[in-house]
Parts: sequence; C-alpha cells; structure tokens
Amino acid sequence: MGFLIAPIESLYIQHLDHNNFVTGSIFALGSILMTVLSLWFGHLADNGHRHKLIFLGLFAAVIYPFLYANVINAFQYAGIKVFWAMAGIATGPLITAYIQEGLSNVDKKGKWFGYLYATSSIVGALAHFMGGYLGQHYGLREDYIVIGFIAIFNLIFAAIFLHPIKSIKHKKASQRMILSGFKYFLTHKPLTFYLVMNMAIDLNFTVKYFLWPLAILQVSHKVIYSGDIFATMGVVAFIVLVTSHKWADQYSPYKTLIFSVAMLAIGGLVFSLTNSVYVLWASSAVFAIGESSSGPPQGILMTDNIPGSLRGRILAIDNSIDNITYWPSLLLAGSLLTIISAQKVFLLYVLISVVSLIYGAIIYKKHLKQPLPTF
Repeated sequence: MGFLIAPIESLYIQHLDHNNFVTGSIFALGSILMTVLSLWFGHLADNGHRHKLIFLGLFAAVIYPFLYANVINAFQYAGIKVFWAMAGIATGPLITAYIQEGLSNVDKKGKWFGYLYATSSIVGALAHFMGGYLGQHYGLREDYIVIGFIAIFNLIFAAIFLHPIKSIKHKKASQRMILSGFKYFLTHKPLTFYLVMNMAIDLNFTVKYFLWPLAILQVSHKVIYSGDIFATMGVVAFIVLVTSHKWADQYSPYKTLIFSVAMLAIGGLVFSLTNSVYVLWASSAVFAIGESSSGPPQGILMTDNIPGSLRGRILAIDNSIDNITYWPSLLLAGSLLTIISAQKVFLLYVLISVVSLIYGAIIYKKHLKQPLPTF
C-alpha cells in the first residue's frame, strides 16, 4: 500500500510545512516508532499472538491513510505515524515470519521468494504510476484516500484467507529470551553477513523515498516524473524477480546478494551525479536490479538460518536494527538538505553502501569458506 504514496509523501509533508528538517524528522519519527513497536510485537508474536497482531496492523492500515488525508499541519501528520508503524510491522516482519514459516520445508525457496517479490514489484509499479498520476492531476491528498480503500479490501481479504499455521509451537518468551535472540542474530555468521549487506540495501531504500521525489522534481520540475520513474523500477524489478530466483538457488544466496549490492551502488552513484532526467530514469532501473535481486537471497538466508521458535523475535530485531539505522540517517538527510541538494545527500548514502559491500565481501570470504562470486 505504501507504494502509492512513495512518490509523493515527502512532497505532501513539505506542502504542510516548508521545512526540509521537519520533513526528515517526521520520517525519522516513523522509524523510531517502528523500532520500539517491532520488539514488542515480535515478543508477543512468539507468544502465540502473531495472527491477532497481523489483523491489528491491518486495521491500523485502514485508519492512517484517511487521517493523513485530513491533517492541517505537519505535527498532526507526525502524530498519526503510530498507526502507520503498526501497519508497517504487520505487513513487514510479522507477515514475513508467517511466509517464511510456510516455506521453511520447501525446496528451491528462491523460486517462491522470487515469485512473491515479483508480484509485489509489479503491483508496486502500478501503484507508483498511479501515485504520481493522481498527485499531478488531482492533488497529493487523493493518494491517501485511495490507499485507505485498498486497506479495507486487504483487511477483508485477510479475514477470509489468512489463517494461523497450526504447525507452529509457541513457547512463552521471557525478556532473557529476547536478549538471546539479539545474541543469536549478531553472532551467527550467515546472519552477520545478512546484516551488513542488508544495511546497504535498507539504508538506501529508506532515504530513497524521502530524497528521490525531491531530486526528481529538482531535475524535471514535474511531479508526474517521480511516479513514472518509480513505476519503471517496479517493472524492472518484476522482470528481474521472475528470473533472479534461479541465481540464489544456483549460485548461492551469498553470491547473489553481493551482486545485488554492487548493482545498487552503481545505479545510486549515477543517479546522484547526473542532471538529466533520462539518465535519472536509466540509473533508477540499474538501482532496481540491485534492489529487487536482493529479495530472494535475503529470504533464503533468513529462512534457513533462523529456528522457528525464534523467528518472530529475530525478524522483529532485524526490523528494529533497520529502524535504529534509519532515524538518525533521516534526521541527517533532512539537515543536509538545508545546505546541499537531494542528489548530493543521496550520494553520501550510496558511499556507505560501497563500504558495506566491501565489508560484507570480506566476511563472506573469511568466514563462509567460499570463493568470491564470478558471474
């Protein structure tokens, strides 16, 4: 659902308050809320409440778009972020844990993760295009209203088809078990590799939705280009995902993930350094190749290396680590926008991805006992 507002959210917040730092702070607030609520929801999920929490989040997903559409200032928008965070956790780590549990005993997991992410990408592409089109021709507020109606449909659909997985045996989790989840995540080498590479991917993913609409508008001077470029990325992602699952199954998820971050870095560097809207468009497609091809190998690494009894907690910890990284980076991005352009700010985050790529490759070669990828 968030795909629809991705091309316009930062523009909508700036419409409420013409202050880049406030815009960055609101994005950061969402990440802080996701950090806190993810740990709590992950703890409750492994105590047998996953199914209920998913529905709670889906109900919050119905509420927040209509509230967003009727705010009169940025502070009201910030207050509604708690409902957005609940919805994000339900459709993020909790539903991911549900899917991973269902695929835990399936062969060629990369194929199924590829199909899953491919479907998500093509739906996202259509939503990106619609978001930009509605924002250009009808106003930014209409995107939120459309999301609200989509959320109602999703809630009804889930009520009919989403059922608890009976094979899951939940044990009551103590606070010490939550800490053991942290220890397991940070000391298990495949997950350490995942964490380093995931930082490169998610850091760019988060600031992309904040900075890219601003950068595209500065270069093209039209809102609709933002939706078109994001939609193109979704189409590219779909094409990649219907084939890239074979890479993860054939070459190993480690090699595929290194390739993904390398492509992401190349596309991000070109995006950050061009003044042509068409080069922006092309570089976003390269960026999309890296971003989308990372999905299946990440899914395989997490599914194969997390025991079912810890899945909810570790995925919540993963989401929390992401958001702990997000909120200071978003505050920094908002601050930097007062002195340099959105493209130059994004360039700083791409360079961090390059550092993560190098470090991840070192971990892979040193601890996972396989040669570096040769595609």
